[in-house]
Amino acid sequence: MQVKDKMKQCTLSIIVPVYNATNMLRDCLDALVRQDLSQYEVICINDGSTEKQTYDILAEYEKKYAEIVKVYHIENGGVYKARKYGVSMASGTYIGFCDCDDKVETNMYQSMVTELETSGADLVICGYHRVDYDTKKVFATEMLGWSSFSINATTIGKLAIINTALWNKVYKKELLDNMMEFSQAPRIGEDMLLLLSIYPKIKKIAFVDAPLYNYYVRKGSSMNTVTIQECNKTVQAFEKTVSKMFEKEEPEEWRMLVDLMAFIHLGISLPVTVSGNKIVCKKVMHLTRKALCEKYGTWKNSDFLTLKYIVKTDKKLAKVKIMQLVYKSHLFDCFLKVYRWMQVALKKDIKW
Repeated sequence: MQVKDKMKQCTLSIIVPVYNATNMLRDCLDALVRQDLSQYEVICINDGSTEKQTYDILAEYEKKYAEIVKVYHIENGGVYKARKYGVSMASGTYIGFCDCDDKVETNMYQSMVTELETSGADLVICGYHRVDYDTKKVFATEMLGWSSFSINATTIGKLAIINTALWNKVYKKELLDNMMEFSQAPRIGEDMLLLLSIYPKIKKIAFVDAPLYNYYVRKGSSMNTVTIQECNKTVQAFEKTVSKMFEKEEPEEWRMLVDLMAFIHLGISLPVTVSGNKIVCKKVMHLTRKALCEKYGTWKNSDFLTLKYIVKTDKKLAKVKIMQLVYKSHLFDCFLKVYRWMQVALKKDIKW
């Protein structure tokens, strides 16, 4: 492991986990070093890459942009551990994350830091484009049309429908000071688990209503190789995260949020993720149904999915309400068959 001194205090630390990403790494770093923001650092965590070119590119940018780019080499341990190490080396007041095969707009971090400082929020979220990796064409734009809100018993249900990727967000550093330890962090859903774990620390969330992050989607991604063992790790890690959250107390509204997120991310998203493999999908559905039934039962009659709450608080919850009805009516198998057919027919990555 390479050890270096931290940079002096700066406004923002952008953490970039890197693993054999030679095709997009230059584009990613070019966008990051050209940010409008002053006093920021780009911390690249080389997670045990096996390609020499990755090392060469990182060394080139660290030398060329010595005031901005800092590179650390660690043994391969997965993206969660790489991010955690990056946070430990960060000197910024705020933290951002960027995947090494994505690109950001040059005004992204200036816009988000300004919003954080003017709004007094703990977390700021921007919109993003989903971009086809092969054609470089935008096929969806998400997380637009949101308004800032303080988290309380009335608004807490909105947290369930915020996208759980870490990269279109900027955080106050203290939110991430004590990231959870996993002996083996799950490959699936690690973003969601980190976000869930810090929600109780957040008092206010702000938004920048513009697509400032470009998330590149590959056809036939590594998700097609997900195993039942990896899904089981996610289910176990979710349980560990929840136990840690509620060590001292378990407010009713937080319990209800956790159960609803379990339904969304374990009950729906995990089977959807592995839906291309019928055998694995069937096992995952059995695994997640058991977990929902035994540990996260309030999703069935969640106050956050009543018509009154949806109309009053956020109509985007209606999508989850529909899936709740589908699941409770034992029609989820049919939904997955249609979902698989649409993906094949349209040849596109479709979000449920």
